[in-house]
Amino acid sequence: MNRYPETHGKQAGFAAIEIVVVIMIAAVLMGMAIPAFGRVQARRGVINARNTLIALAARARAHAVERGENVYLEIDPVTNRAWVRRGTDTIQVVQYSGEFAAEMQLASNTSTVAICYSSRGFARESCNSGTLPDVVTFRRGPETARARIRPLGQVESL
Repeated sequence: MNRYPETHGKQAGFAAIEIVVVIMIAAVLMGMAIPAFGRVQARRGVINARNTLIALAARARAHAVERGENVYLEIDPVTNRAWVRRGTDTIQVVQYSGEFAAEMQLASNTSTVAICYSSRGFARESCNSGTLPDVVTFRRGPETARARIRPLGQVESL
């Protein structure tokens, strides 16, 4: 008994036209997937930028409470940076145009905002610069994400 029937002149495998069709279908699918991936990447970039600002504000607040002294969260849309500082010491800097490829804009159109967190964890009006409340918009291409800075220094997503 023969386990492998004879092919009677036919060769096993794929024809060249079948392989070409599969490659063309794969190319069309890739052509549709790559732009969608770029949009998803841009959306994640602005969301991550916003979430990083929220975390930076929480860190500034926590640092002020831990140390019992004023800690500043400064936001500069001109340079697309935000940083936390205590006195003259910079604790953390985030460069939004580099890390997230996102641009930052303040709704108040001021050049910078400095939020001064007191030892109780609230923003002190006497040492804040800029206008609170304010809204920070992160933009990358057509995608945007926004965060609101409330009068007591809370930063939340919109």
